[in-house]
Amino acid sequence: MIVEIPSYKYIDESQKIDLSTIRISTLIGENGSGKSTLLESIFKNYTGKIISFSSGQNELFTNIYNDIKRNTFKKFQSINTDSEEIKKYHFDYDYSRVLIFIALSLKNGIVRKYLIENQYINSSLSNTSLNIEFELPEYYLTAYNDARKKEEKEPEHNSIIKTYIHKYIERIIEKKIHSEYDFDKVIKKNNLTLTSDDLLSIFDEKDSWKIFTFISLTNNSAIPIFNYRNSKLLIKNDLEFQQLSDGEYQLLSIYALIDLFDEVDTVFLLDEVDSHLHFNNISKLWNILKTISGKVITTTHISESILNNNFNSITYIEKGKIVNDLVPKKVLEKISNVVNQEKFIYQICSKLENIVLIDDESDWEIFKELAKIKIGEEAITLLKDIVAIKETSSYNSDFQLFGNEKIEFTKNIKAYSLANTINLKNIFMICDLDEYAVSNIGLNHQCIVTDKLRPSINEIQKFNNNETSSYLLSWKRREILHYMISCSMLKEYNKIKELKKIANYITEKKFINKNFDDDNNIKTAPKSKVKFIKQLMCKENGDVDADNWTDYDKLKQIISKIPVNEISEDIVKMYEFIKSKVESN
Repeated sequence: MIVEIPSYKYIDESQKIDLSTIRISTLIGENGSGKSTLLESIFKNYTGKIISFSSGQNELFTNIYNDIKRNTFKKFQSINTDSEEIKKYHFDYDYSRVLIFIALSLKNGIVRKYLIENQYINSSLSNTSLNIEFELPEYYLTAYNDARKKEEKEPEHNSIIKTYIHKYIERIIEKKIHSEYDFDKVIKKNNLTLTSDDLLSIFDEKDSWKIFTFISLTNNSAIPIFNYRNSKLLIKNDLEFQQLSDGEYQLLSIYALIDLFDEVDTVFLLDEVDSHLHFNNISKLWNILKTISGKVITTTHISESILNNNFNSITYIEKGKIVNDLVPKKVLEKISNVVNQEKFIYQICSKLENIVLIDDESDWEIFKELAKIKIGEEAITLLKDIVAIKETSSYNSDFQLFGNEKIEFTKNIKAYSLANTINLKNIFMICDLDEYAVSNIGLNHQCIVTDKLRPSINEIQKFNNNETSSYLLSWKRREILHYMISCSMLKEYNKIKELKKIANYITEKKFINKNFDDDNNIKTAPKSKVKFIKQLMCKENGDVDADNWTDYDKLKQIISKIPVNEISEDIVKMYEFIKSKVESN
């Protein structure tokens, strides 16, 4: 299922959310990032079945929904087809008692289960009822009598009398007010008490969409037929539903929506649905959402909710836009900012299968693009699901432990695993070579375990009951940028003169289709002399020394200019090592 999001308000581009392979899409972002605006656009424009819930009464959603009710009401008053149903609903707390009572009465679902388990109702439902105000005003009698006159002349006329709306009203009056009523006079306000058995006889089809349309349209007037706002839902010992905690009130309202409207083609829009909920109830809610038949698009700021998501279901929103070009680590950073927890990243890592700790996220993107050219699309298929996490670990002298920061990060994940279940299979710690001796790097790019490294490597090599493995790896050039040194590409960007600053013997003709694997001057060139390649990939007016400097479209375009023969065999060897470990688990 693809949910299209047309341009809307200040969001000038159409977007989409792909729910074809996931059940839940969770939107996160800072306050004012546009999460709710995206949901509003979907609610307004989506043509299928859609249920919206906001923890606060969102007037914009309510206004859209009221327009739908008015238009549907007009159709019932005119041609009156019995198939007319509202398929789009924004939750209104005024309806909560009615929806919950209908759900527990007609559906043996999560509302009934929750209320019975918490001993609010008995299993026979005999100690619960709904008190509600009912009246039949003049405008309905006028519509009814006009319809009857037309039917006398045209028996096949499709009138309001033949609709399920009228059928439900007729049953309620017959059962609870007057069994011989003939719609000949106004019924003044009555206080009705409805039981679960009453609902079963009134709404015998148990069609939630028709029942909901009935509820909506009979409250769509200055003089409503039913006054849902003043209704009372009584449970054990005449306890009124409103006396439950805010969290229970909200949870049961959401459960009612699921019980009543969950179908394979229903989309639930849940805006900060987890607010007001105790963290135990947050987990309960997510466990329910993961099992429903429909699809869910939700927003949250709460860490417990984010942790209940799979990583691939989380999307970051910025200025009303779905940010697709954020590499996974940036999403992780943004998540950490949202929930304000330093240790949060280890919790997220525990939910992934394969991660790479690398000096910069752009390094991983460079490697993937080079691998795609050198090996083919199969490389992207494997590498795209490995999440890159920025963890810098420079090496300048023998006094340092090579890869120290990455090793410490892995130790923290191990410590987290001691008290928590983790899914992590492989941790690839890929380091810049920097000043480290290339003789300490094996043919497959795995670091040779020196006496200095041995204690740390032994500690993290296998953990989590031997389910998680870690590997300390390194490029065989000073850094990944050195693998982008290509005569063909630099000629394209008129940068051959920069290459000559590294090695003045280089000429275009001599080094076209050469990958510099045997050239130590290129492989070990100071970072300052290769910085010009970063500048080619830098965002407009950006700073290559700042975070988030990379323009990923430029990065891909530049690497696309590098011929396959000018890409190092190191790229193949690193890929093959990673592939062997991923596929072996």
